[in-house]
Amino acid sequence: MRRAVVLLAVVAALLGMVTLGGGDKGSAQAAVTKAAARTLDTGSSRFTLTWTAPELPIESASEMSVRGVMDYTHHRGRISSPGSESLFDGNVVYVNWSMPWRSDTRWLRLEADSDELDPFDLQERAMHNPISLLDLLTGASDNVREVGSEDVRSTATTHYEGTLDLQKVVDQAPQDKRAELQEWLNFMGEVEPTKVPFGLWIDGDGVAHRLRIDQEGDGSVTIEYYDFGVAVEVTPPPADEIMSSEEFQQELEAHAQDSSCDGDGSSVGGSTSTVGGEEETSASEGATVHFCIQLFRSSAVSAGATRVP
Repeated sequence: MRRAVVLLAVVAALLGMVTLGGGDKGSAQAAVTKAAARTLDTGSSRFTLTWTAPELPIESASEMSVRGVMDYTHHRGRISSPGSESLFDGNVVYVNWSMPWRSDTRWLRLEADSDELDPFDLQERAMHNPISLLDLLTGASDNVREVGSEDVRSTATTHYEGTLDLQKVVDQAPQDKRAELQEWLNFMGEVEPTKVPFGLWIDGDGVAHRLRIDQEGDGSVTIEYYDFGVAVEVTPPPADEIMSSEEFQQELEAHAQDSSCDGDGSSVGGSTSTVGGEEETSASEGATVHFCIQLFRSSAVSAGATRVP
């Protein structure tokens, strides 16, 4: 009888070890898939978004960085970058581009319908709602693994690496969204992989502090979230500073030849200054870079390109 009790205890211990050992991978995947909800629960945050896109036609635009603040509950916030600013007020977005030929600035008003966005365009998702990139983590494959600990902006986090399977994102979407998402994914799959590596950094409360998603051609999108719970105040611009989308398009077409958007960006205008041994790009060059990107996007769509960065 005593030998039987000892044997049962040994078996129970072994089963416990198997359960714990097999739970590491499951707990890593669970932490990753829950990150979106945990981060959304914070209500708001500041963020920085950086992406590399080697396919852009000018070297100075091959890596772009923006920063902002967003109230995730009411979708109100601000995104800023050199030469550009966007204000979000519910479903309305006001965009301000400092164009090289303008001494003043005007705002373009847009109705931001999330149903019209490409759900698998990382930059488009992030620029519309920065926390929405975390929603893609529902497609995390079962190869998610913990790779270590790391501080992100002085906050201790656990670093996970894995693969995003975008087909899983479609399969786990609400039933009424799957058909449309599948069409988008099939379209994307003709030119880009539907499984991509990612890295995620999560704090002890399960809140995401950094997300990196790799793209084809050495591109990547990295977003960092910080200052969670920050108050967000947004004031829409006055009516006399707002322009229509038709007026904006007319300006682009009228000044399409004003700046060179070819080559390495050496002829985009503007100037550089040296501060502490490092070159700083002038505001006018930043404005021209944004102008060139707008032209590039417009011309790519006109030419029937399948994807526009």
